[in-house]
Amino acid sequence: MMQRDTVLLYSRRTLAVSLTVMTAGVLFSIALSSVAFAFAGAAFLALALLDPHSVLKTSHIDGFILAWTAAVLVMVAFAIYPASSLGSAKRLLLVLVVFFLPAAFPASRDLRRFLIVLAVAAGLQSLLGILHQILGNEERLGLFQHYMTGGGLRMILLLLFLPLLIDRGTPRRERAIIAAAVALMLVALVLTMTRSSWLGFAAGAVLIGALRYRMLIPALAVVLLLVFLIAPRQYRERLSLMFTTQKTELKGETGGEAVVQSNQSRMRMWRTGWQMFLDHPVVGVGDGEMYMMYREYVPDAIKDEGGHLHNTYIHVLATHGAVGLLAMLALFGAIAWREWRIIRREKGNATGALALGALAAFTGFLVNGMAEYNFGDHEIVLLLWMTFGLVNAAAAAGFRWTDDTMEST
Repeated sequence: MMQRDTVLLYSRRTLAVSLTVMTAGVLFSIALSSVAFAFAGAAFLALALLDPHSVLKTSHIDGFILAWTAAVLVMVAFAIYPASSLGSAKRLLLVLVVFFLPAAFPASRDLRRFLIVLAVAAGLQSLLGILHQILGNEERLGLFQHYMTGGGLRMILLLLFLPLLIDRGTPRRERAIIAAAVALMLVALVLTMTRSSWLGFAAGAVLIGALRYRMLIPALAVVLLLVFLIAPRQYRERLSLMFTTQKTELKGETGGEAVVQSNQSRMRMWRTGWQMFLDHPVVGVGDGEMYMMYREYVPDAIKDEGGHLHNTYIHVLATHGAVGLLAMLALFGAIAWREWRIIRREKGNATGALALGALAAFTGFLVNGMAEYNFGDHEIVLLLWMTFGLVNAAAAAGFRWTDDTMEST
């Protein structure tokens, strides 16, 4: 019995450390994060074999996860390029994070440690990115990953931590750490010049304000106005030309042509994705070799256009068909409903604030996905599942900043 307990103890510690390295590490290196994910999987398997009743818990959306998994497997089976589509389907494994987190962090102190380490890592990553851009005179911040991915990562983490920063129950030391991280991430998010992530952050922040902190909305409006007024010309152009597709609307702006070309390219990709769906309406063309398939529809496509369709919903509709889109939307609805229920039930405490941050981050993800295929981005999907798993872990642990009382959902 003592040997079994020792194995359980070390397996749980390995799982907790691996998940912390995986989540913080994805901000710096996808390879480091992937290795940590493998260690987490091995530790979870050991825990599940030794103590299945306490480890194998429902995610509360199990049926929707299975439906999405089935839709992906059907997509692979009927894909035009099945081998490449199977490679894309490996992202399904990341959903295991939802089950890993409650097993790894069963008490409030474990969750506190994880959140603070994540905040410190996010702040450090943003600080290094800011310094690199300033010293290297880079146009857009993209030190550790592509600037669009970097924008999406910071958007998710900003919205996750924002309610914890505002919540009165957050202790002073933790609030100071989170405040520093939020400030650095906010600057770094602006410097990525990623408009879809800006919009996603604004949408998530408005949700936080509407549901709990009403003064956040006018404060956000004031900040956005000030940023727009003092920002360099290229930032103002990217914002003001966000929805412009006609060059005649530039009205003398000298740096906006690239922005308009980017908008035009996205519109072309969306129209092409719709045509792919019409040609393969049930299960789609498959999520592999999109670059090649896109050029069958648009032979004169510009360089780098069509690697993906820059819209999660259109991309999934084209690659997975109506079956896949319906399964994905049902999954998204289940995530939002679970987080909303926890917010209502845990109003006024740390678990509720964390659930509000997760729902805001998910809202930002949904908005960001209107201009990016973010559900196909490994780093973004990992953080998406992390936020949901974190909420389930907090609800199971009865998360409080100062109370380790174990509660059950």
